[in-house]
Amino acid sequence: MSHELLFSKVKLKINQFIDDLKSTDSLFSGMKFASMLMLIRYRTAELLSRSLSLISWKKRTKTPANSSRRKGLVDSLTMEVF
Repeated sequence: MSHELLFSKVKLKINQFIDDLKSTDSLFSGMKFASMLMLIRYRTAELLSRSLSLISWKKRTKTPANSSRRKGLVDSLTMEVF
């Protein structure tokens, strides 16, 4: 999965989640909503950092596309996002 595709999927999931929170604002107090947004920010930063590390690792090692180690890293990262 290319990093552009991964980033676009992450952005889409975050936007959908925020829209869901906004539509159910009667269930959330201001503090809960703020804490959820902070959690989203933290997880997004963590996932982007890990995906950028994976991209730079790929460039440094020149690992073939079907490498089992690289595929495992991409699969684990993708599973965390979705």
